[in-house]
Amino acid sequence: MELAVDSHAHVSYGRLADDLPGVLDRAREAGLEAVITVGTEPVENRQVVELVQREKLLYAAVGFHPHIAGQVKAVDWPMLADLAKQPKVVAVGEFGLDYHYEHSPRPAQQAVLAGGIRLALDLDLPLVIHSREAEADTLAALDAAGAMPRGVFHCFTGAPDYAREALARGFYVSFSGIVTFPNSENVRQAARAVPLERLLVETDSPYCAPVPLRGKVNEPAYVVHVIRFLANLYGLSEDDVRRITRRNAANLFGLPLKSGGQCLVYPIRRSLYVNVTNACSNRCVFCPRSTGELIVKGHNLRLAAEPSAAEILAALDQGGAPQYEEIVFCGFGEPTLRLEVIKEVARAVKARWGLRTRLNTNGQVPADGSERLRGGVRLSAASEGLHPLSPRHRRRRPGP
Repeated sequence: MELAVDSHAHVSYGRLADDLPGVLDRAREAGLEAVITVGTEPVENRQVVELVQREKLLYAAVGFHPHIAGQVKAVDWPMLADLAKQPKVVAVGEFGLDYHYEHSPRPAQQAVLAGGIRLALDLDLPLVIHSREAEADTLAALDAAGAMPRGVFHCFTGAPDYAREALARGFYVSFSGIVTFPNSENVRQAARAVPLERLLVETDSPYCAPVPLRGKVNEPAYVVHVIRFLANLYGLSEDDVRRITRRNAANLFGLPLKSGGQCLVYPIRRSLYVNVTNACSNRCVFCPRSTGELIVKGHNLRLAAEPSAAEILAALDQGGAPQYEEIVFCGFGEPTLRLEVIKEVARAVKARWGLRTRLNTNGQVPADGSERLRGGVRLSAASEGLHPLSPRHRRRRPGP
């Protein structure tokens, strides 16, 4: 089971605080590696920062919720800035606008949000945004700041167009148990509009308990229900969504989570992919191969060196190859550049496990391999038991 992160919770609230050891134990049992607990007002911010120093699983965000914006005083801001510089404080917020309840006047909310944006920029920390029925004003506040902070729209409840506006400004979008509610089709449509590399999951506990626990006190362990729901929505496995959102949370918040070594094989749904090479016969302008991380479904495919057939077979064995439906030769490159290695591995896969094998390719012939093509299928590969080629030359990144 892949590890996971609850990117937004309030474990210092009420019944969660009263049973905190149990809450954290259940979170660990559910496979959570980190929980970001969020402060919303001056006294609670101090409590949250003290709490995360004691509990290894917890990290903090500190800010002023729009509900209490009318109570924020000038003296509170330098105190908040000091807290935000403490160890394990990974974000500021939640700041934002809430025009559904309007527990504070709109001008006060807008002033506090503007202050939160400035604080995030000054401290170079991610900004956690609360936005409810205030889409236009939230975007206007960000656009007016002069520079755009990085951050996340948490507990997203807006429409797909609003998600696209957040994404266009470089933000992540986080979904809570609300995405599982029967009457939340607009939220599900928004989730479909969010690319996997910008997706986060959260509980917003003790609120927003997901189906099938709706009506109960929510807690970080229940984020698994959000993960499972989104996995079904995206046609992925639960482990895929755990891995993807864990990496995203680590990237955004700078969480010191352990990463694995060189990724030679990587699961996606019921297929086990082989990271054959980073080399490619194409030079596409949109490809991050030369500069960025080579991320596919949460897997970093940057290779330190091209793997040998023996190394690939060892990785397939360690990755539990027999439990998958097929082995796919792919990677963030053109795998046919290493055709002899693919053939050797394919023969061994057939002999050891009897699994189907498949080759994903950019659809272009290596400079020295024209004789290997006939009718669009490389017969020397097919003769070793490879399924006919699966062209991906129109894709921007490899995948199933």
